[in-house]
Amino acid sequence: MILTLAETVFAVSPYIPAKLISGKNLRHIREIASHLPGAIASFWGFECRLGESAPQGDFLICLKAEEEGRALVAGTHDSIELSESLRSHSVWNLAGNFGRHWVDPTSPIYEKVDNMWLEFDVDGEPPAIPIPSLFFGCSPTQVENTGITLAKAEPESHEWVTETALKILLGDSLSGEIAQNLRQCLGALPPEAYVFQIGLMLARKAETIRLCIRNISGKDIIVYLEKIGWTGAIDFLQATVSELASFTDCIHLDLDVGNGVLPKIGLECYIEGQPRSEPKWAAFLSYLVEVGLCLPDKRDALMGCPRYIGVCSDRLGPRKWSDFVMGLHHIKMVWEGDRILQAKGYIYINHSWMPTGS
Repeated sequence: MILTLAETVFAVSPYIPAKLISGKNLRHIREIASHLPGAIASFWGFECRLGESAPQGDFLICLKAEEEGRALVAGTHDSIELSESLRSHSVWNLAGNFGRHWVDPTSPIYEKVDNMWLEFDVDGEPPAIPIPSLFFGCSPTQVENTGITLAKAEPESHEWVTETALKILLGDSLSGEIAQNLRQCLGALPPEAYVFQIGLMLARKAETIRLCIRNISGKDIIVYLEKIGWTGAIDFLQATVSELASFTDCIHLDLDVGNGVLPKIGLECYIEGQPRSEPKWAAFLSYLVEVGLCLPDKRDALMGCPRYIGVCSDRLGPRKWSDFVMGLHHIKMVWEGDRILQAKGYIYINHSWMPTGS
């Protein structure tokens, strides 16, 4: 019996706050997950729009280098494979090609890529073949031991991104202008900052590359955006970043690179710990309610994190016991022009099997 990810999602469905994800939305998510083997990911979650009354979220899954998902997407797993309908679609074919390089010890990306995220937009009935956007994450060992190649200003240090990783995914469709703009953005990073995710919004057919930048201070965010030619209202942004920093432990920067740096950016806000045990979350979420970026009932739903869920094997097949932790990962502010457009909450589910007899 091959478990699908839909069965795993079903197991935790009763515990997912209905104010964030409605039953109908969850059914659509399970329909997407039914196309995927359960072994593809142990870490997944939802993106929820906090200022909108509709309890609707998108679906995200994380394939880790040390787990089975890498071999599954590459088509090299010993006993499980993706369906023919998925493998025959152009976007899944690109993901599979990337996966085959990822499992190859001779490939430049074998040690440089730690994970791959598949992100599914869930807006109404899902298509017959679910199409993800794709992100790949740079290995933390690169960060800890070498400062990661992406953090260095030398042009040759990030050639593997433009010349290998993105060419695997995009081939000749990566224009010279976008590649040059990427090199400029990577080369302009502050000394301690690094790119931890690189994304292609394949499901939206967007001709841009997303860079997610970590270990960058609020002050450096402003200096960096000015340096790479961002055209937004820098003074307003500076005031907002300072205010957000007063509530949070760190802020990560997301930006989209195309023929230039797009005006819409993301500010990922992180707080150590979970809402039930860390008072900073209550202050931050209440602030978001006060400024109209989060509805009170969605704040209250987020304040219930974390939750610890144990599920017996009658739902999940022959293994004895399944443990889940549901938590609040971070809040992202979407900024464009001179203001925050919306706030999004990211809920994660971490799944682990307990061995028989434990």
